[in-house]
Amino acid sequence: MTRQKLILAGWVALGALFALITADRANPPDMTRASTLSPEVAARDGTLLRAFLSKDGAWRIHTTPDQVGPRYLAMLKAYEDQRFDSHFGVDPGALLRAALQLVSVGHIVSGGSTLTMQVARLLEPDYFRRHNVPAKFFQIVRALQLEERYSKSEILSLYLTLAPMGGNLEGVRAASLSYFGKEPARLDLAQSALLVALPQSPTRQRPDRHAQAARHGRDHVLARMVEEGVITAGDAAAARKEGVPFARQPMPLEAPHLAQRLVLQAQAVPGAGRPAHPPSRASAPEGEVVSAGEGDPKGAERSEGGGQATRTKPEGVQDYRIKTTINANIQTAAERLARQERAYLDDGGDVALVVVENKTRNVLAYVGGTNYWGPSGQVDLAGRARSPGSALKPFIYGLAFDELILHPASRMQDQPTSFGDYAPRDFDGQFQGAVTARDALQMSLNIPAVMVLERVGPLAFTLALRNAGAHLAFRDAPTLPVALGGLGVPLRDVAMLYAGIAEGGTAEGLRYRKDDPPGPRHRLFGAVAAWYLRDILDGVALPDGWAMGQGLARARTIGFKTGTSYGFRDAWSVGFSNDYTVAVWVGRADGTPRPDHVGRDSAAPILLKMFGLLPPDRRPAPPRPSGVIVARATSDLPPSLRVFTRQKTAPTQAQQVAQLPPPSITWPPNGAVVPLPDSHAKDPALQFKADGGKAPLTWLVNGALLGSFDRFAPALYTPAGEGLAHVTVVDAEGRSDSSEIRFKKMR
Repeated sequence: MTRQKLILAGWVALGALFALITADRANPPDMTRASTLSPEVAARDGTLLRAFLSKDGAWRIHTTPDQVGPRYLAMLKAYEDQRFDSHFGVDPGALLRAALQLVSVGHIVSGGSTLTMQVARLLEPDYFRRHNVPAKFFQIVRALQLEERYSKSEILSLYLTLAPMGGNLEGVRAASLSYFGKEPARLDLAQSALLVALPQSPTRQRPDRHAQAARHGRDHVLARMVEEGVITAGDAAAARKEGVPFARQPMPLEAPHLAQRLVLQAQAVPGAGRPAHPPSRASAPEGEVVSAGEGDPKGAERSEGGGQATRTKPEGVQDYRIKTTINANIQTAAERLARQERAYLDDGGDVALVVVENKTRNVLAYVGGTNYWGPSGQVDLAGRARSPGSALKPFIYGLAFDELILHPASRMQDQPTSFGDYAPRDFDGQFQGAVTARDALQMSLNIPAVMVLERVGPLAFTLALRNAGAHLAFRDAPTLPVALGGLGVPLRDVAMLYAGIAEGGTAEGLRYRKDDPPGPRHRLFGAVAAWYLRDILDGVALPDGWAMGQGLARARTIGFKTGTSYGFRDAWSVGFSNDYTVAVWVGRADGTPRPDHVGRDSAAPILLKMFGLLPPDRRPAPPRPSGVIVARATSDLPPSLRVFTRQKTAPTQAQQVAQLPPPSITWPPNGAVVPLPDSHAKDPALQFKADGGKAPLTWLVNGALLGSFDRFAPALYTPAGEGLAHVTVVDAEGRSDSSEIRFKKMR
C-alpha cells in the first residue's frame, strides 16, 4: 500500500509539473508593451540623433544597463530590491514582511515587490491596477515566468525601459533626455536620485509640474542611500542643494529629415529595423545562434567581420532602432554651420548640406533644412529635385573627355551661337572668344558647355547620370538646356555624382545605414576623364574675398563647382577633396526667386567652411592614370583634339561607304610582353604599327606625345626601361585605339 501511494504521489507530482509547464507555455508573459517602443535613429557611434513617439504615444526608448551609470543602478537596487541579483524573482523575506504588515495594520503597507515583479506589473498595467491578493499572486507567477525566460540583465533592461516617469515618459533614458537633456550614463547624484524616486509616484512627483514634490522624493531617496551606505552624508548634502528641472526639454533632433525617411522605410519593409529587446531563453534551443541586434542588453553585436551573437528578442518582437553612417560630431558641426549661415539670409532662404566619405560613400552629415518645426521645415531640401544650374557641367565635359572628342587643352569658341531656336548666353552676358576647355569649365561658360553637350547628346548625358543612380526630373524629353540646369536633381544625388569624380569616374549609391551593403557601382566615365576633371576643378578660383580678405588657407586641395538656376531660385556648390565630398544648396523651400543670389557667393563660402570643419584628409591624391594625354599647350595635342568643333552634319551614304575604318593597333597588341631592344644595337627603337584610320595618326605613350605620322610612315619609340606602358593611337577624326603592354628585359 505504501508503495502504491508513493507511485500515485509520483504520478500526481509529474502531472502537476506537466500542467504547470503546459500552463506556462500556453500563457507566457505579454511582451506587447516591451515591443511597442519609440523608433530611434542613431549615429554610427550610437549617439541618438532622433527618437519618435511609440505607436501608443509614449516616449519609450529601449534602455540597457550598460547605457545607465553604475551609481544609478546601485541606488535603484538598494532602494527597490536589495537582493535582486540573487533571488528567483520573488523575495520571500520581503513578502513575509508585507504579509505581517497587512495582518497587523489591516491594509497593504508595502507590497514586497521585487524589480522582477514590478516588470511584470509594467508589462500588463491594466490588470495590475487592482491592488489585491489575487493580483499580487498573479504578479508573483509572472515574475517566476520572467526569471525562467530572461537573465537578470535582461529583466533589468525591461524595467529601465518601462518604468513610468511622468506623463508620456517611460524608462530612464527617455526621462533623462527629457528632464536633463543628457544620456543616463552621465547623470549626477541628484539626478539619479530623482529618477529612482519618480516611478514610485510618477504623477504626483513630476518635476515639470510638481517640483517641490519631486524634490522631496529625491531627498528621501538620498537619505535612504546614506542609511544603506551607498553614498556618504556629504555627497547627499551636496546633492540636496541642486535644483530640480521645472520643464521638459525637447528630445534630440539631429538629421531629422534623414531620420524620418529611414524610419518610414523601416516601417514599410518588415524586418528592416534591428531587434532591441531581451531574448527569451525558451524561444530558441540552447546554443542556437541568430543575428544580434544593435540594442542587445548583453552588448552582443554583430562584429565587423560578420560574426554572430545570441538571440536578442522574443518571437514577434520588433523595433526600428536604426544605426546610420552619420558621424555625430560632423553632423552637429554641419547643422550649426547651416543655422549660422541661414541667419544671414533675410529673404526666407534656407540651407541644405550633405557630406560624404568618398571611399565608402557613407553619408557623414545630412542637413535637409535648418528649421524643422517651422513653415515648410519638414520638406527635405536635400532630397527635393531642384534645378542645378551649372553644377552638372563637369559631367558633360567628362563624357566628352572619355570619348576623346575633347581635351582640357582643346581650343573652343565662346561666341554668340544659335542651336536651332535655342540661343544661350553666358551668365554675365559677355563672351570670351577663344578659350581652352579647361578655362571654359573653370569659368563656367555656357556656350562651350552647350556645344559639348551637342556632341555628347542630351539623351546620352542624362542616361549616364540616371544609370549612375541620379534621380532626374524633366518636363519633356532631355534637350540642350539640361546643360544649364534644365532639369531637376536632388542635392544628395549630386553629392553622389561628385564623389564618383573623386573616385576615378565610378559612381556608387550613397550609404545611409551602417548595415547597408555597398551600393551598385556604375561607370560614369573612365579614370582618365575623371583625372582631367579633378585637375580642372582643383584650379577653380575661390569666391571673391576669400583668398585675400578672409585669409582662407587651403589645408587640403578642394575641387569644386558652383551653379545658379534660372531666376536665381537655387544656389549650389559641390566639391571634393581626397577623402570627402560636400554638397550645399541655398534657396527657398517654395522655389521662389532670390534675385542676385548666386552659387559662387551664397553656397561656395558655406562649402569651404564645411571643409574647414572636417578632419584632415588621410589619403593622397590619386596618381595620374595611364592614358592621360600630357599637353602643355594646345599644339602638343593630336590634330583631332586641338580645336573643338560643333557636331558635324551626318555623312551621305556614299561618304559612309568611302570612310576608312577606325585605327587599330596591330603591334604591339594589347597585353603583349615586349622585349627591350639591345641598348648597344645600331637602332634600339621599336616600331609601332596600326591599320585603318585617317591620316595623320598621332601616337602617345603613357600620355606623352610621340608624334604624328602618315599612315604608312614608321612610328619609332625607344623605351626607357622595364615597366608597363599605355600606347594610344588617334586618327584625324578623333577615333582611337589603345593597348596596355609590358617592356621586359630578356635574359
